[in-house]
Amino acid sequence: MAMKPAPKASETSVTSIMSAADIYRTHFAEYPDVLTAEQVSKILGKSTKTVHALLNKGEMQYFQIGRVKHIPKLYLLHFMKLIDRNVIVD
Repeated sequence: MAMKPAPKASETSVTSIMSAADIYRTHFAEYPDVLTAEQVSKILGKSTKTVHALLNKGEMQYFQIGRVKHIPKLYLLHFMKLIDRNVIVD
């Protein structure tokens, strides 16, 4: 199943209509809650090299286990500015 890149935050007014919890549950529902850089690259429509650069610059939060960088879906939504960083989703 081919995944389409997600819409940019500027292309949607979803934050004014949906709660943070609704955004979390509906955006990228086909993906797991914790993503790899490869999955994030597919979602953003960018190369994995670009995603790793964003992670290394600290522009996107992640945690690392061994050599693999993991990005919780919530961190991706923060990066895309679909959810405010101060919001905690239950």
